[in-house]
Amino acid sequence: MLPGNRLARRSRRARPRVVILVKSGLSHSAHVRKTATSLDRAGYEVLVLGAVREEGFETTGWQREDHFSARVVAVPQLPLSRRHERAVRRRERLERRRDRIADRPAAGGPLQGVRRWCHDRLSRAAERARETEKRIRVEDKARKERDDPLNLRRYEAAWWPLVRELRPDVVHSFDVSGLAVGRRAKRLGARFVYEAHEPKRHVAETERESDARRQAAAHAAHADAVIAVTEPLAEVLVQQLSLERPPPLVHCAPALGNGELPERGLREAAGVGETTPLLVFAGLLARRRRPDIVLEAMTMLPELEFALAVRRDDPLTDELLEQAEELGVSERVHIVPKVPPGAVVNYIAGADVGVIPWECTAGKQLVLPNKLFEYLHAGLRMVVSDCAAQADFVRRYGLGASAPMEDPEAWARAIERVLATPRYRDDVPEWERLKREWSWEGQEEALLGVYRGLVDPAPR
Repeated sequence: MLPGNRLARRSRRARPRVVILVKSGLSHSAHVRKTATSLDRAGYEVLVLGAVREEGFETTGWQREDHFSARVVAVPQLPLSRRHERAVRRRERLERRRDRIADRPAAGGPLQGVRRWCHDRLSRAAERARETEKRIRVEDKARKERDDPLNLRRYEAAWWPLVRELRPDVVHSFDVSGLAVGRRAKRLGARFVYEAHEPKRHVAETERESDARRQAAAHAAHADAVIAVTEPLAEVLVQQLSLERPPPLVHCAPALGNGELPERGLREAAGVGETTPLLVFAGLLARRRRPDIVLEAMTMLPELEFALAVRRDDPLTDELLEQAEELGVSERVHIVPKVPPGAVVNYIAGADVGVIPWECTAGKQLVLPNKLFEYLHAGLRMVVSDCAAQADFVRRYGLGASAPMEDPEAWARAIERVLATPRYRDDVPEWERLKREWSWEGQEEALLGVYRGLVDPAPR
């Protein structure tokens, strides 16, 4: 059970209550944790609600973290449409009647012929009913994909009963999944914050993505405040949501300070000496995150070693290792353990170059990935794919180079060129200035500015 009086009226609370809605759990949500911690320190009561669509997942109880309470709920399947339910009932009724005839004791003479005729007729009717049910299921799925491509109704079914009970002062939708809940809570007097983290929800390359973009914009337009993660995305949101001014930017940058120390450094974990040039990729693997282009570039750079801080049990890791074997670079590719989020910067600081090999989809053109700021705080020179936002960031601050995907030779040249340039972290005053500018402390002020404009925090 949630600590304190969860049903207290808003006016009687010691601190304004904020409910943050985030898809999935919290294990990979460093940005949510930072946001919740900052709001708690600023005088807000923070509750984080996650939601998991995994089949068989059981809803958890409230868990107390350092600065907030969290709960993860299962996302339910929505009930069938009435039309679909009628088709299912008709098919089941016909099958029962057919089976009752088949189960009766055998009879001779004319009666057996009548039974056989009835059984065959019911079998054909049940088959027609099964085809009708299948057609309705396909039509309902197509209608759902057109009308609710973001699955907002399912997330609303998961979250709304709890949000209604909690009576928050602010509902903060982290990405699009909580938009319907935030909009509904606003009608009951809560303030509604939408933090746009997935640019792909606001650009479209396919008809389905166009439907998703329209649905996201229709709900987000009702938000009391909007937060973006990059300037290009902010410009898109101004147009789509008819905002009077660009929304504030809040990046998931590391906090200043020394951070946690990992048990082992990156070079020790990879078994690589101090003088050997070492690349690092840290994060989750995905089909459109492509370290394989770095493997191909390594065939032209025989002195180079590559450490990947990824999940060893990920099938994509096995695929990557198989490709390394085929390219003849497997002895120079090292899968190293992941470390807690607070230790990442110190862990990867032992490398020479950090890589971000993303395919440049329409959404990725607008993104500044978290790893960009972790590499910056670690002082790593960078080679990134030529997605517009990240390539511009690296070029503007002199942090490294960009290269087009599907061009291993360009990646090899970019890595070679970056390794030959002085390390920007050797210019300590400039490096410290960049870290301050792109730190969580710098982002926190923008976040709290949004909240102060909506609900005054409690005095601390």
